[in-house]
Amino acid sequence: MPTNNVTPEAEQIARAVRAWLNGYENKPMQMVDVEFLGESAGLAIETIQAAYKTRQYITGGYQAQYQFAILYRTIPGTAGERLTADEILNDYAAWAEANPPTLPSPCQLTRIQRTTNAALLNRAQSGAETHQILFSIFYEVNV
Repeated sequence: MPTNNVTPEAEQIARAVRAWLNGYENKPMQMVDVEFLGESAGLAIETIQAAYKTRQYITGGYQAQYQFAILYRTIPGTAGERLTADEILNDYAAWAEANPPTLPSPCQLTRIQRTTNAALLNRAQSGAETHQILFSIFYEVNV
């Protein structure tokens, strides 16, 4: 396997995932941003690891994986609102699992996997909290 196992379509995969996540009608914010959350509120996708090859075929094709997180930042006023942030992300994840993305050609989705449930990632001094949920997308490219 080559030492650089990042796939040539890595950026296209990230763009396709963002477009797909923006298709969820019940998302807590109007748009999913990329790697940016506002000071007090926001919804973003964060790449954990760019799309990379997990298995190379002698024919030139390969299996690959893209790991990402959905981040949701809010300022909860109560413990109930804090729990609601996790519920919102878990509902988002259930939608994602039931409505898998369309990947750019020649990528063929093999599965999407939620690797965690929603949980608090960090809390800022301002009171803003960032909650996250992690996913992996597995796909195959045949050439």
